Amino acid sequence: MPEQTNQPVDEEQSTHADMDAPTEESSYGEDENFSDEQVTSSYTEDLPALFNLDEHSSDDDLDVQNECIDEYSPDEASDSELQDAENRGIAQDDVWIEADTYEDKSLSTFLRNWSLEFNISQNAMKPLMQKLAQYDRTLPNSPRRLLRTPRTKPTIINIEGGEYWHQGVETCLRQTIYTLSESCTVSINVNIDGLPIFKNGTHQVWPILFNIHGKPDVKPMIAGMFYGRNKPKKIEQFLSPFVTEIVPILQNGIHINGIKLNVNIRAMICDSPARAFVKGTVNFNSIHGCLKCCTIGQHSPLLRNNIFPQTLAKKRTDAGFRNKEYEGHYQVYKIRENGKVKRIPVTTPLLQLPIDMVEDVIVSDSLHLLHLGIMKRLLIAYKDGHNGSDDRKWPSSVVEAMTGILLSIKLPVEIHRAVHGIDCLTHWKASECASFLHYIGVAILKHFVDDNHYQNFIKLFCAVIICSNDYYGRFLPVAQKLFEQFISNYHTLFNSITSNTHNLVHVVDEINKSF
Repeated sequence: MPEQTNQPVDEEQSTHADMDAPTEESSYGEDENFSDEQVTSSYTEDLPALFNLDEHSSDDDLDVQNECIDEYSPDEASDSELQDAENRGIAQDDVWIEADTYEDKSLSTFLRNWSLEFNISQNAMKPLMQKLAQYDRTLPNSPRRLLRTPRTKPTIINIEGGEYWHQGVETCLRQTIYTLSESCTVSINVNIDGLPIFKNGTHQVWPILFNIHGKPDVKPMIAGMFYGRNKPKKIEQFLSPFVTEIVPILQNGIHINGIKLNVNIRAMICDSPARAFVKGTVNFNSIHGCLKCCTIGQHSPLLRNNIFPQTLAKKRTDAGFRNKEYEGHYQVYKIRENGKVKRIPVTTPLLQLPIDMVEDVIVSDSLHLLHLGIMKRLLIAYKDGHNGSDDRKWPSSVVEAMTGILLSIKLPVEIHRAVHGIDCLTHWKASECASFLHYIGVAILKHFVDDNHYQNFIKLFCAVIICSNDYYGRFLPVAQKLFEQFISNYHTLFNSITSNTHNLVHVVDEINKSF
């Protein structure tokens, strides 16, 4: 679903923080590609003329000339720079964004970014820096000084299940927002999820990521990271360093060059398993697993899992969650003592944050909920059949026909990933499912499914389009009815309502909160 402006709509499998849909990868701009020799020769040839130097210049001359060289300071944005930014159409408030950009006038900053972007080795950088330092004494003469390589090892602490490294939210923000023209407030989106690092084995990392809402050019930052054979065993140990650091930041802000930067948390964005883990609740497919309402799931012997046919249920509240009013909703640790099993409730450190534990931990993440959670599951049910449906799977001739159509479709240029054939459906990425939901499905699906399935898909399509743009905001009540009709028809057609399908009923509520 294209991202709702100012809405936390970005479920079931992981990644990021990209509230995406149909995913349009942000373009950070592309610089010309230069070879190492071209860059080296260009700077070594032009610097003497640039600084009016020659091989016979004395050290005293160099000192006098260096006084005239204006070294750009990242701690201060001058009036001329602000005026230059305004002339180029950049708002004054955006001047502080992204230290790692070629807009910086400093040669050392350019060399640092260039070496990191193109993976230039330090052995290759060393002679270049030594040569350049002969013409400009403000430049460091070693790549380690240029890259600001830390001399101290990062602090890694052992926690149950693995190791944890904490970089810090303040460190990330200071590296990114290195100068401020006036006091302002930034809203951050926090993402926590598991990530396997090998195809074989269970070793994985759990990074705590965050980005600045409304600043797509600023890359996501890593506040901390866990590494182990499985996910962290205790959420208290995993999240405590992050929460301990960010609580005073949320209360007092950060002072950069004497100017206050206020910070608040806009949303926690995770997939379904990670949401339940960080909140300390039972798993998403448990009977009491819905994070938004008090619906009670029912076990389906046919599907051998829990389904959630009830769409109208009492809403959960932040106060009720904090007071543990919802029986069966919270996770417990089971500890055996003296032959007896003792149950200890899980208390997540997120309770210390000034956030709404129900509304600010969103479920309407378009990538996981709509694209992977609904659209891909629908296509798999159409292609391979569904245990709860009488419809048979598509024959090979239908699969081949749809594959031919999909491969011949030319999508708009802003969509960077082409759609593969339906025979490769299990390997489809979220962006391919998004393209099918927003563009392709409404045109071709009617030729491959019966009218009941197609009309139900149209209800989903229309509801998603309404929720995707502020222009259709007045039709949000219509979108709510369309989602409810889609869920009801889905239950009739497939005799199943999964956790993902049930969560569609909460999408409009989260969009309304963002207005």
